[in-house]
Amino acid sequence: MMRARAWAWRRTGAPRRAHGALVVLPLLVAGVAPLGAQGMRIRGTTTSRLLELRPFVSDSVLASTITDTSGGTQYRLAPNGLTVKCIEGETWCRYRRSSERRESAVPVFQDLDITAWGLGQGISAHAELRGRTAFGSDRDLWPRALDRFDVLAAYLEVAREKGQARLGRQWLTSGLGFYNFDGASVELRPWRRLSLNAWGGVSLARGLNELRTSGEIAGIDEFPPEQDAYLLGAELRVRPTARSTASVMYQRELMRNRGGLFSERLAADGTLRTGRVQWEAAVEHDLAQQNLNNARLQLRLPTMRGVQVAVEGRRFRPFFELWTIWGAFSPVGFNEASLISTWALPSRRLGGSLRGSWRQWDETNAGLQSTSLRDRGWRVAGDAAWRTSGALTVHGGYAIDIGLGAARNDATFGARYDGGDRWSAGLTGSMFQSIYEYRLGTGRVYGTSFDGALRLTRDVRLVGDFTVYQQSFTNRAPQTDWSQRRGTLRLEWTAGMGGADGADR
Repeated sequence: MMRARAWAWRRTGAPRRAHGALVVLPLLVAGVAPLGAQGMRIRGTTTSRLLELRPFVSDSVLASTITDTSGGTQYRLAPNGLTVKCIEGETWCRYRRSSERRESAVPVFQDLDITAWGLGQGISAHAELRGRTAFGSDRDLWPRALDRFDVLAAYLEVAREKGQARLGRQWLTSGLGFYNFDGASVELRPWRRLSLNAWGGVSLARGLNELRTSGEIAGIDEFPPEQDAYLLGAELRVRPTARSTASVMYQRELMRNRGGLFSERLAADGTLRTGRVQWEAAVEHDLAQQNLNNARLQLRLPTMRGVQVAVEGRRFRPFFELWTIWGAFSPVGFNEASLISTWALPSRRLGGSLRGSWRQWDETNAGLQSTSLRDRGWRVAGDAAWRTSGALTVHGGYAIDIGLGAARNDATFGARYDGGDRWSAGLTGSMFQSIYEYRLGTGRVYGTSFDGALRLTRDVRLVGDFTVYQQSFTNRAPQTDWSQRRGTLRLEWTAGMGGADGADR
């Protein structure tokens, strides 16, 4: 019923203008802040990335050259080792493979984080802005590379001893994940051990900073929302004792015409120390669909001789908003048990971690009646780092993940030299292999990576990395060739003016 309502939405323009004003207002204040403010600080990050991929191209082989029929009536194994699709009566068998030619994109981002204070007692203005452009032979390889400008956040903040309030575009991170919206939020702290947060406004698509009707979702989804939503929520946090904390949070996304819901969710978490043992628990519940999305209980034992162990049990089921059709496919959940251990020698020069987990998926009601699908999986990972008496650190790690019709293992080994605050450099080798969708013989990918950082001045730092990946084919040749190059160059800088209050911001 709720999903049917969601697909029957209609657009109007008034709320779009209202939420636009909430964004523009803090920007205008931030723009005039230097005239009367005690100070302003701007943190900037200029990032350029190199991305290479081999796009898929169509190819074919003569059907008469196909002798392998083990793949059934259509899918066969060609002499070149690739899986092809053959249709009865056609001369050619067709397939798609990676192109011999690499396509590249070089997206460039300019992020600005602006804070101005001194607009009044406890009043400040904040803005997080992002500009984008892209170069290369195929600029569309990087999603939204040609979306020139984004306002990630822009709000006024009024802070007092017993609480604070914000107005404008803002984001919050909670037990339900990351949400951003255009509106207002208030935090009250009437007592030292109690706080109450409340927020509301026009909801934005998570990770996009756009309205759901802006076209960003419509470009990739056959059934995009036809109406925007309002976000309303509240959270209560309490610390009953010095050894315990607890919080409960309620949030809903309501259609703009208030005729239905996008989502209605509840989250709770808490920690408790009993002696030297710490307990942690968290729950996420989808009230609209009556699904338990996540339940986690962790027991963290005290450190003994440099070793700390934690045991965790988890129940997980994917969450989908009511407007999207993906929830209709009834994704299954899983139960997971994990063991996490970290260790370090007394000198702190050698340490590492070891993690292991076991999963069991719910019944999928899929597959062949004669052959049941695998419903269990496990993963093991470990890493270690050794710091020499000088500034050299050697590190390595290995992980393997065996899942439902898929598997992956990867290993890394490298070294890093830390030249203090002025510079650092590292060299890392890596290898990974993925087996997915019940296919074997995809080969291994080897990578060599170099990264470094150089402080040019007290407020300017240059950071970069460059990696070359080369795929080594084994057994059957894969349709996808992962051989490529990746790189990042980032310039970080800070500029400020005004009073000493800025040092605390």
